[in-house]
Amino acid sequence: MRVLAHLSDLHFGRSEAAVVSSLVSALEKVRPDLIVISGDLTQRARPAQFREARAFLDALGAPTLVVPGNHDVPLYNVLQRFFTPLGRYRRYIGRDTEPVYHDEEIAVVGVNTARAATFKGGRVAAGQL
Repeated sequence: MRVLAHLSDLHFGRSEAAVVSSLVSALEKVRPDLIVISGDLTQRARPAQFREARAFLDALGAPTLVVPGNHDVPLYNVLQRFFTPLGRYRRYIGRDTEPVYHDEEIAVVGVNTARAATFKGGRVAAGQL
């Protein structure tokens, strides 16, 4: 049987080092087969926040499946928000915003609901269904 860990809304930029360290330690004890992180890795999609998130991901001892959230789209940089909304996410976290994981027992599909024009929440487009 596979063991999954699901994390969401990590909000690097507002996180505390001690809490992050404790989370990494707890995940090391659980030893999940896959860690799923569903959105909002950052507080405001700033480069330093993405670097913190990347360091966290690199510290994990298991495969990850990560999808962006609305906080991973720049809020205050309007040009970046509408022309390259997930540019920083792709640079620091991964190019694939809808990753898929599968093995002989399970399949996990990440669905990206982050949109440039959506400031709160997200939505699934018809094409994604």
